Amino acid sequence: MLKGSGRKGQECAHSALKNHPLGFIGRGMILAQSLWPGMETRLRRATGQLEGFSTEAVDADGRYQGRDGIIRKAILNSGRFGRDGLTVEGTRENVALETQTFNVASWNKFNGMVVTTDDATGPDGETTADKLADTSATLASIIRDTFTITPAGSTVTTSVWVLKDAVTSRFPSIQFETSGGTGFAVWTDLNTSTGATNVRAAGPIGAVSNAESDGDFWYWISTYTDNDSGNNAVRDAIYPAYAATLGGANDNSLTGDITAFGIQTELGPFPSTYIENTTVATTRSAEDLRLDNTSEVICKATQGSIVFIAIPGFDGDQIAGGDVIAYDIRNAGNTDGFRIYYRKTDGDLAVEVKSDSVGVANLMGGGVGSVRGKKNIVAFAWDTDDFRLYDKAVLLDSDSLGAVPLTVNVEFFVAQDMANGRQMFGQLGCAVITEPSLTARQVENATAVMGKAA
Repeated sequence: MLKGSGRKGQECAHSALKNHPLGFIGRGMILAQSLWPGMETRLRRATGQLEGFSTEAVDADGRYQGRDGIIRKAILNSGRFGRDGLTVEGTRENVALETQTFNVASWNKFNGMVVTTDDATGPDGETTADKLADTSATLASIIRDTFTITPAGSTVTTSVWVLKDAVTSRFPSIQFETSGGTGFAVWTDLNTSTGATNVRAAGPIGAVSNAESDGDFWYWISTYTDNDSGNNAVRDAIYPAYAATLGGANDNSLTGDITAFGIQTELGPFPSTYIENTTVATTRSAEDLRLDNTSEVICKATQGSIVFIAIPGFDGDQIAGGDVIAYDIRNAGNTDGFRIYYRKTDGDLAVEVKSDSVGVANLMGGGVGSVRGKKNIVAFAWDTDDFRLYDKAVLLDSDSLGAVPLTVNVEFFVAQDMANGRQMFGQLGCAVITEPSLTARQVENATAVMGKAA
């Protein structure tokens, strides 16, 4: 789950707007007649306005981070609006079981491992975090379990929350090990005081780890690596006191404990939001979010603008299988309209415009690509055959040699393509959709407000 400053980012609020006829409705999106000085425009509709989505299919197995930083469960068929905007994701399955109950028998304990269940308040605000203690001065205590990967192969990511502390006499390690093909093991060592990590891989491939600071109390540790096509099982293991230094050799004489919550193992090159499991693996379905654009009520083919915040949950080199869509308003058949996306080849921000089955403009971000957790403030404005793409009010690309789209779709697809696929993972916030095409100055004003709001 991506982190943020916690400053009511989803509200797009800023004191500079106090004297303007601005309204905040429902989930914090803008409804206004006049947004900024010099920007007299009628806002047709924004994500989360009173009318809501025309299609709002959301899996209740999803999670999101609330304004208070607490991880909350999704509400069935209600957008996951939280601290950093609207959480959007594609389909993922957590194959790990008993993800919050390390005390159960299926989690095998070795060498004096002691589990104290529900010992501390977890990232979900409940008393759900378990203490894992190494009590042996002669052998490294371990807790582990093995889970099935279906289908075999693909990239594997394991993640878990670990409570911050000031202990530097022991360094824990989180391991996952695959089997069934060309097996390998990956260890991620953690400094629970600073969040520094060290990765050690035993096998033909490397791995990447990351520790994201989740507020004042937790680190969210994730490690991913490519997998051999024959591997069909993964074993997750936690060593509370593995070494005396970060990345050091195993020291069996060490004792100590950590507090852990919410382990997850999923196929994919980056972690997604937490999926809680007990005895059965759970698959969280992708969002299907759409706005009604019948008779071009939101976006017109001839002119318009969209300004929004995007916080990708992935790096550019982690995109596989197709471009990742932020907003799509191409018509059925993909002959007319536009889409705003992160390009599959390098993660670069881009816009594709089509008119009468012909690609008339392809705007590129020039290296402003997807970086996990990095905020893009994207603006796309079009007026007949003039198309402009901005990030943080900087003009990235423009095209005035094409032709105007003949039409746009009757539905406005949010975080997915028109075929309900290639979903974005991350957050989308502060979407402002206008009928007129904004000038460069108006884009600058909009960007300034959004930048101070999130």
